[in-house]
Amino acid sequence: MTPSHPSFLFHLTGRRFQPGRLPGLAAALLTALLTALLLTACSPTPPTPSDTESPADDPADEPLRGLSTLETYQRAASQAKNNQAWLKYLRYQKAVWQNQEETEKRLETAQATLSTLEALPETTRNALADKHPEAESLQAWLALADLRQGSGSLHRLGLQDFSLFYSDQWFAPQLLPYLQEQLERPRHYAVFLPLSGDYQSVAEQIRNGLLKYQFQAEPPIRLRFYNTSDRQALPSQLQAASEQNVDAILGPVQSDRIEAVLSHWQQHPELARPLLALNELPVEWPTDSPLADSDDSEVPLAIKPFLFPTKSEAQQVAKRLLSAQHRRIGILTNAENRYAQKASAIAGAFKVQARQNVEALQAERREASVSAETHTSQGSTEAEVRTSSEPSAENLDSPYLDLTETVAANDRTPAETGSHHSPNLLSNLSADATETPAKTVLRTFPERNPNLREALGALINETESQARKNNLRWLLKQPIDFTPRPRQDLDAIVLVTHRTQLAVFLPQFDFFDLTLPVYSTSEAMPSPFQPFEPAPDLAGMRFPAMTAAFGQHDAHTAFEAYGWDALTLLHHGDWLQPDRCFHQTATGRIGWDNDHYQRHLRWASYDASGLIQPAQTPAASATPDQPGQSSEETR
Repeated sequence: MTPSHPSFLFHLTGRRFQPGRLPGLAAALLTALLTALLLTACSPTPPTPSDTESPADDPADEPLRGLSTLETYQRAASQAKNNQAWLKYLRYQKAVWQNQEETEKRLETAQATLSTLEALPETTRNALADKHPEAESLQAWLALADLRQGSGSLHRLGLQDFSLFYSDQWFAPQLLPYLQEQLERPRHYAVFLPLSGDYQSVAEQIRNGLLKYQFQAEPPIRLRFYNTSDRQALPSQLQAASEQNVDAILGPVQSDRIEAVLSHWQQHPELARPLLALNELPVEWPTDSPLADSDDSEVPLAIKPFLFPTKSEAQQVAKRLLSAQHRRIGILTNAENRYAQKASAIAGAFKVQARQNVEALQAERREASVSAETHTSQGSTEAEVRTSSEPSAENLDSPYLDLTETVAANDRTPAETGSHHSPNLLSNLSADATETPAKTVLRTFPERNPNLREALGALINETESQARKNNLRWLLKQPIDFTPRPRQDLDAIVLVTHRTQLAVFLPQFDFFDLTLPVYSTSEAMPSPFQPFEPAPDLAGMRFPAMTAAFGQHDAHTAFEAYGWDALTLLHHGDWLQPDRCFHQTATGRIGWDNDHYQRHLRWASYDASGLIQPAQTPAASATPDQPGQSSEETR
């Protein structure tokens, strides 16, 4: 036998094979050896795939030997999954698929494979793709998993392109048409709202927001409304929703109705559906519900809360104040509970964030000092020592990097800002930040019959100025022309009350000749958003607002915006990853964190005409020269 690949033997013997140059016995032995090797190369390989296989040979395309039954393949795939041996897992899943005869079973196998890879962190998928660039089957699965993480429109277009490039993959005949069909299939949702009784007005606004979103939604949405005003009707309504085979349920609004729904599902788990509750879940109820999609499913149903109030609003206000380099703030609040609680939360968040920022600045100074000593000891003449005035803008390890992004900057996408990273917050801190502790002064006034001028005077110590005037008049024994002199140790004032009182407050600033920056909370938003009535008495006030409040959205009230976003999350919430957010929403940028949907409001201000405008980003380089002066423009 004359070998057809003489160069192959060269790697075994150390030199190229040359026929006719060896003795007869040696030639015969080598010929026999070569024949055995060639036959071995053509025989099935043992079932020992490994993640260290040569990337040039796709392990998913290699034949298997030694595994003879479907159950054995399934156990092997499960074991490979548990061991995170993903090349083995894909290979055995293909073997399972090949041994299944029913189309539905094959589709289930392909779906399970995709779900497994989608559950991997993005960093893990990227690492696998980089490690095995030539493993075509693995690359196809990873590409499909990444594709499914995109937005709905990109998903549809990308799936069509994917079908062209990967039509030869084993999962393509069943899985790709199914995914395309699912994208285009109308979604059926049941909506549980109190459409009569005390909550009727709120429920109708939420319903209007849902309907407005429904008209432009892709894929199409079909809504079926249930009136939850009568709690006794809930069991029959849940039964009807199950019989209608709805994809998910939106609502209820009242806490006791939510508890009733979950309690009923615990008794009748076959009726359970994914749920987006419009209030808090019971304290003992986890977001990963023990209820499953079916009796044989281990995947828990998604049962999540989406709240109307912005729980992190106090932190966002505090962050904005510190971004503008305010270190001493006065807070004047309505004594009613909901306003007083928010004011107290702002004061607490302001102190905490200020302390954290100072600690970060001190740590950076220590690091800079150590770095300087190290460079000096090494004789470096060109050492680049980072000081408090020259922080590293690329310090991605800083735990306060997120705090450095001013809220106004966060309102813009990376494309609008031209950068994916924000400057380090430490560059925003004034030089004496570590020597000037954060200070808050909190004063209240009653909801009924308040004297707002006296309330503002109490905040700025008007009574002390009046006392000094009286002392001087007594000492001089003659009348004195008197204008109250407000305290000089405040950088900004935060007003926490409803919009009607805010409009009365600001003119009082002219009486005291105050030019301090004035902030408020989301209560300063107009109601309704449209039609909008200008509010010149609020000129200069800065406040966090819903996106729809700027008047360029179909949602015309806050509860309509809430309904719009609730249906957005129910319809596309599976796209939302922990490090991503929805920004084309009605109430603000929405992300998922700490078992709750987190909303980031946009910062707005009223101009001289009383119209709402996006607030300017606080200047990063400005430093207050003295108390009472601010890096932001004054009123």
